[in-house]
Amino acid sequence: MRDKIVGFLGGSFDPIHLGHLNLAITIFEQVELDLILFCPAHISPTKQHAPPIASSEHRLNMVRISLEGIPFCRAYEAELDRPPPSYTIDTIRGIDVENIKLIVYEDVAYTLDQWKDAEELLRLAPPLVGSSTGFDRKKLDRLPRNIRSILCAGVCRIPLMDISSTMIRDRLRRGRYCRHLLLEKVVDYIHQNRLYCDA
Repeated sequence: MRDKIVGFLGGSFDPIHLGHLNLAITIFEQVELDLILFCPAHISPTKQHAPPIASSEHRLNMVRISLEGIPFCRAYEAELDRPPPSYTIDTIRGIDVENIKLIVYEDVAYTLDQWKDAEELLRLAPPLVGSSTGFDRKKLDRLPRNIRSILCAGVCRIPLMDISSTMIRDRLRRGRYCRHLLLEKVVDYIHQNRLYCDA
């Protein structure tokens, strides 16, 4: 894997949904990547006050189920093997790849300057930013100039897919239909394991 160009997509994946797959597959098709790693966070530093609802095991299983049949996507469990919180820079440092790209949504990109060792992270893993409309100039201009230029160099247009794991958990809790938001086999896994019933 060392000589491949690898995309890194982290998150709680609580649960993983079609928006995550849309982001990854669209960027893969626009950029010359060989592989995308989907890395569930043990607990994100920004979500320590609200840790994931589903266990690490269940979230990893849902990621694996979602990636079945997608040859260029792979589950990566390094953050689940470390005590929380999960810092992306620590994970990136441990991946033996010369060319790695950090895949993020546009809304996350505006917060990258607040991440642990942000400058080193963006040097080691220049970001590919999925955006449906292009950057919000006011939000972008609040970032340091060097980070702005890195983000603008990596912007990728993706189709709008307004889905969030929070919305899905709420719909599942209320017994709403969700098969338009998640792969059917993930919905089946959620029901079989009674996940999010009391979220």
